[in-house]
Amino acid sequence: GSRARSAEDDVLVSRLGVVVDEDGEEAKDADFDEEAARRQMEKFRGTAAELGAHYAATCFQVDADGSEEELWDRVQLAMSSVLKKPKSVPKPLTPGAAAKAGSGLVGW
Repeated sequence: GSRARSAEDDVLVSRLGVVVDEDGEEAKDADFDEEAARRQMEKFRGTAAELGAHYAATCFQVDADGSEEELWDRVQLAMSSVLKKPKSVPKPLTPGAAAKAGSGLVGW
């Protein structure tokens, strides 16, 4: 289904239609098709909604605003309702800490 246009959509589409030229200046992309961009946004929204519905019973939604530690605390709290509480829960290694530990982990 088609949604009504929102101010947020208008801002996003206006940003998508901008490129940076060789001088580092913003310029309008001559090849940008606003209607095609809006159709693609609708397609992505539909796919995201389908995925959300599919995983709703097995996934948790966690507020992503905050520090890395705040996010990790929220994830732990959300998961604590379904997992047995271990004696301790290790904090995830950052890429730099993983390299120092020699674990072979490169990223997340």
